[in-house]
Amino acid sequence: MADRLSAEGYSKLTPDQLNEEFRRLYQALPFDIFPDISTTRGVLQPTGDELLETYALAGRAIDRRSRSELKGILMKRLSQLLEYSQGTAAFRSFIQDVFSEEFDYGVEKDDLPEYDLFSRLLDLEDPQSAGIFDHEKAKEIERKGYKHQLSILSVKSRLVGIFGPIRAGSFQTPLNMWRGEFVQKYGEEP
Repeated sequence: MADRLSAEGYSKLTPDQLNEEFRRLYQALPFDIFPDISTTRGVLQPTGDELLETYALAGRAIDRRSRSELKGILMKRLSQLLEYSQGTAAFRSFIQDVFSEEFDYGVEKDDLPEYDLFSRLLDLEDPQSAGIFDHEKAKEIERKGYKHQLSILSVKSRLVGIFGPIRAGSFQTPLNMWRGEFVQKYGEEP
């Protein structure tokens, strides 16, 4: 899959074909959350000491995934593919962050589409869509991504008051930069 196209080969594809390649990358994400701690009936529901062991197993699974060769290959392909997307640099960075996190943690097969942020947000469920590779569609998808991050910032800001310093300011700066890039590229607010 990862060797299917060279980076230069992407330049010859239509927006629809680029989005199809994006779907293929998404489909390469691990679709099982923590396979080391799963059972045939789903994820274990431990208590007490079992809970600590489960967290340790999950941590090792995440660590293995985050350092895997496959992740490196897929992230490189994603980066090359995103060069042809129509969004801002901040949006491309957001996509890479979400992809990386979903690789590490896995995507739950049984998740309803409305809870599968990556697929839903990036319009990967619509086989006819050119998604982020179409200028107008990219603007709307990026707007959704920005609003999603804005809502996360809002929640994190509230948590600062409840749980202490989470450094909400560190989330604000990239969001302000993203807003500026959006306004500059599209001539309107996100």
